[in-house]
Amino acid sequence: MTTVLNNQSFEERYKPRSLNDVVFPDIIAEQKIKAYLSGQKRRPLLLYGPPGTGKTSVAKLLPDAMCPDFTAANLLEIGGYDAASSAEVVSKIQGFCKRAPLGNCPFTVIFLDEIDMLPPGARGKLKALIDNAGEWVFFMFTTNHHSVLETPLKSRCTKVHFDKADPHRWLPRMKQILKRERVIAPPDPHLLNLAELADGDVREILDELQDLVITLRAQGKTLKRKISA
Repeated sequence: MTTVLNNQSFEERYKPRSLNDVVFPDIIAEQKIKAYLSGQKRRPLLLYGPPGTGKTSVAKLLPDAMCPDFTAANLLEIGGYDAASSAEVVSKIQGFCKRAPLGNCPFTVIFLDEIDMLPPGARGKLKALIDNAGEWVFFMFTTNHHSVLETPLKSRCTKVHFDKADPHRWLPRMKQILKRERVIAPPDPHLLNLAELADGDVREILDELQDLVITLRAQGKTLKRKISA
């Protein structure tokens, strides 16, 4: 088990705080997400791909990136893994759709995480809920199992595939973290191998990176001058 430095795991310390911290799987996914940043595009967004690739993190960061004044009062988040019943899910969504945005943000957000795990009855009614929602309502969905979703639902969404990121896309972020931890980074092939072994899982990459930092400190491979974060 990884020793936690300062009582905080790297998974927590270096989880993305903004979209600038996200390692996107490829340029296509990055461009599709950033097309929403002006706040003018609000077509339902479906993020799909393997577990651990950052879909949920991106979905949670996007509303703030679209509107600096976005607040939790304008968000309805439902996890498919803990949804009680179809009737309850539909009722929550219908009620939230009737609410106008609060404050200075021009939209509200309905985020359904792991939508494939919603009760089937609720998922079947999403098409109508989207069609009848006000233009200020922005729907976001994530799933690990794109193929099980109904075609009418998928056709209403901008679909972004979050596959495992190429290790080379992780290299700058890994070097940045090592610099903040004030350790001397090993050669690029070592870091690329670390990302390769983690197989695109963000949590696994950060855990392996924390183990590397512990090893480098034990070997005395630290930077002598403090580097600002």
